[in-house]
This record gives sequence, structure tokens and C-alpha cells, in this order.
Amino acid sequence: MTKPNLRPPTTNSDGFERENPIRVLHVDDDSNFLVVAKRILEMQGAFQVDSVLSVKEAFERIREKEFEVIVSDYQMSLKDGLQFLKELRDKGNSIPFILLTGKGREEVAIEALNLGADSYFNKIGKPETVYGELAHSIIQVVEKQRGKQLLEESEERFKLYVENSPISVFVANPQAEYEYVNEAASKMLGYSVKELQSMSIPQIAYYPSNLFSFAELKKKGKINVEVILKHKNGQPIYINLNAVKLPNGKLIAFCEDITERKQAEEALRKSEEKYRSLFENMLEGFAYCKIILDEKNKPVDFVYLEINDAFERLTGLKREKVVGKKVSVAIPGTIEGHPELFETYGRVALSGKEEQFDVNFKPLGIWLHISVYSPEKGCFVAVFENITERKKVEKEIMAEKQFISSLFRGLKEGFAVVNQEGEHILVNAELCRMTGFSEKELMSQKPPFKFWAEEGLKDINEAFEKAMKGIDGDYELILKRKNGERFIALVSPRTTVDSEGNTIFFATIKNITDRKKAENALNDAFDELALVNEKLGVV
Repeated sequence: MTKPNLRPPTTNSDGFERENPIRVLHVDDDSNFLVVAKRILEMQGAFQVDSVLSVKEAFERIREKEFEVIVSDYQMSLKDGLQFLKELRDKGNSIPFILLTGKGREEVAIEALNLGADSYFNKIGKPETVYGELAHSIIQVVEKQRGKQLLEESEERFKLYVENSPISVFVANPQAEYEYVNEAASKMLGYSVKELQSMSIPQIAYYPSNLFSFAELKKKGKINVEVILKHKNGQPIYINLNAVKLPNGKLIAFCEDITERKQAEEALRKSEEKYRSLFENMLEGFAYCKIILDEKNKPVDFVYLEINDAFERLTGLKREKVVGKKVSVAIPGTIEGHPELFETYGRVALSGKEEQFDVNFKPLGIWLHISVYSPEKGCFVAVFENITERKKVEKEIMAEKQFISSLFRGLKEGFAVVNQEGEHILVNAELCRMTGFSEKELMSQKPPFKFWAEEGLKDINEAFEKAMKGIDGDYELILKRKNGERFIALVSPRTTVDSEGNTIFFATIKNITDRKKAENALNDAFDELALVNEKLGVV
């Protein structure tokens, strides 16, 4: 069945609706009266009248169409108006009903009203009076019915919304006893709807202090606060409570579960405290800065937004002298003395790329190792370490290395240093001259080295095995030049351990081929002299 149009009426000068007229069913066994009544009512433009001559026809017409009001005569053949009304109400039909009759008995009017009639009129009298009152009464009862339908539809929509709302809804009486809760409230607290409707506000308040909100609501009429409720399992549930006191004294509350948000906020707070502690106690200096751009978007300065304690310790600059200040003010000479450093900061802040570098920071007279990255466009974070002492040590080590390297390179004997993986880490010029290989060629070789002669490999391996066991010795070994020429070398391998605990081998190599030839010639001469002496002795 189509619902009636419930738009506010558009009325004529007489106050009657011209659009969307009221649908009236008029029942009377006097056909002439029906014709006159229909003409008068419809002339006013507020009504659309269907006329029938009996109760039977009325029920048939009701099954076919929908009406907003019934106007019925009292005294009719077969069934009178009161019987018609009673039968309607017995069928559950609550359509507005106006009894219009020529019989002016009071008992008829009383019985009609008791049966559920909305109004009672006598049709005897001046037509303008009778139909004016009838029209006014029809409009009143229909507007009342329309308002009732609107209210019911509104309540139905509200109920539908509340039942399916993800927001928990509670309705309590002034004694704080729950009269209604929706499914969302049931899921939020772990109780069934039936269980909650037998409970009261104090039973789900996690802390007694939550009841102050209840008292405040009763006093002020509305509140919007965060409170803690108690789940059926005893766990606290954080909610945002928006509640209103209704005109009838009842309380309606809309509750949003914010437990996850509160837990996230608590975790974030602890995380911030943790990282704040790490930030303040980190050994590296930390500076969070914002780049200042000119009208051409070119960096011209930057402002310190935050620094840590290590920044103060490493630079000697106090927080109050730095934070909120431009670098050109906090550390004069930075931009002029280190344009490349300032350019790097601007590049990182605008591009988001990370860079690392060492810089001799002249305004403070210290060496810094700086790691700079951009947490957001236009800003950068510089994490730096004072490496002044390390740079001094590196300089000293480099000087020592250069001295040792020059010393080794100037030796008249070949010299080589090999790590435990068998790679050359140092060779001198004499070894290159002796073997015919360049320094690059020797540094790229691994055992067996190309200057080891194949026929001497056994003796070479034995010599280095003894060196690995800590047995020092000097060995005459056969080596070869790059062109394949063999020569005899006196090799003295030794082992030691570097600063990182790794075993390294080093050896001096001396070409003794000529000496061996002289020794062999001298031995041959001695042998020949001995033979001559032996012969002379015989003679």
C-alpha cells in the first residue's frame, strides 16, 4: 500500500490545501447528499472525495484505494455508521473517522467517540456552517494522523539507525538503570543486550569517579567527556561519551570506543619519552634545522629548531644561544667559511637525500663527521661526531705509514708483506726490480706467486709452514723472473699479528745468484787445488 504524501500542505485563501488534496471516503445512503457534499468539498480544492452508498461498498473501496479519512452517516440501511466504525477498529484499521449524521442524539456521539471516532457532526444546519466545520475537522484529523505517521516513521528510522549504528547507544532512566542498549553497546562491553538492560551505570563504571559524569549530565543536561567503562572480563575500555538528558528525564548516551587510540597514544607517549631520553643521552651531537630560502628558493641561512646535550658538549654552545637562532647569528662565519657545507645542507633539505662527510669546522676549530638527512622538505637533521682526536691519530698513523713505506721501498733487499688470505699488502721497488713484475702485478697475485719457480715450490712451502709455526729461518730458494729466468734468493720469512689480531707474513728476499756462483767457483778451485796437492804427494 502506498503511503500518503506527507509534505506540508499548500493552502488557498481559505486555509485549504490545493495541491496533494486529502483523500476522503464519504459513506451515506442518500445519493443526493453525497453529490452535494462532494461538490462543495472539492470546490474548496483541499479534498478528493470518493462517495459510496453502503458500508459494504466502503470496505470494497478501501481494499482498492488508500484514504486518509472516512466521513460516514450514522443511520443507514443494513449497517449503520457505528457498526461500520466498530468493524473497522476490530480489523485494526485506525484511519481517522468522522461521524456525520442528521440524528443529533448525544448518546450516539458518546458511543461513536468511545468506539474511536475522531469527531462527530450534525449535518442539519446552514451548508456553509456544516461543510466549513466538516472541512476544518477533516484537515485537523488528517494533519494529526500525518504527524503521527511522520513521528512513527522518524522513530522507525531512528531505531533502524541505532540498531545498526557502529556507535554504542545507551538509554537510562533517571535512576541510572538501563532501559535500552543497542548491539554495538553489547559487543563493546561483552554483555548481552538482555544482561545490560538489567544493569545500571555504576555497574559498568571502571572507576567511581566516572559517576561524577553521570551527576554532571543530570545537572547540565548534556556532556561530552572521556570516561572508562568496565568490560565483562574486567578490562578497562576507554570511550568518548556524548550524552543528553531528554525532556522526559531519561538519559541517552552515544559512546565511541577509543581504547585502541588511547593505547596508541600511551605507546606513543612512552616511545617519545624513550627516544627523548636516547636523544638527550646520545653521544653524537644532534641538530634539527630549517632552511631559510630567498625569493628565488635559494638557501641563504638556516635556523636551529632543536639540539641535544651532546651538541652542547661537543661544540661548547649552550642551547639558549642556539635554538631559535640563525646559524649566521649562533655561529658567525659558518656560511662564509664553509659554503660547501651550507650548500650540502640546502641540497639535502630540498632533495631528501642523505649524505655523510668529514669537515674541518673552522669556526670552532674542530673536525666533525656529519651525517645529514631530511625528515621533511625544507628541514634537515645533522648528526655529528667530534673526530678531532681521531684525525690527529690518523695523521700520525699516515705519517708513520709513509715513513715505513719509504723505508721499505728504499731497502736494497726485496720486501713483501702478505695477509692470512695470501694477498700482498705491501711490496717494495727492489722486489719488483728483482722479479721483473710491476707493483700492481705483484699486488694482484695470490699463492703460488708467479715469481715462485715450480721446481722450488716444495722448499718454499716448507719455509712458510715453519714461519707459520713461529720458527724463524733463512732459506735459499729458487725463484724466477717474469721472463722465466731462474735465480737463487735468500728468503727470510717471519710472522706477526696486526692490531686487529690477524696473522700477517713478511719476508726479506735477497738475490744471491752471483754469490752462489762465486762460492761454487771457489769450491771448484779448492777441489782442483786439493787434487793437485794429492798428486804432488804421490810424486
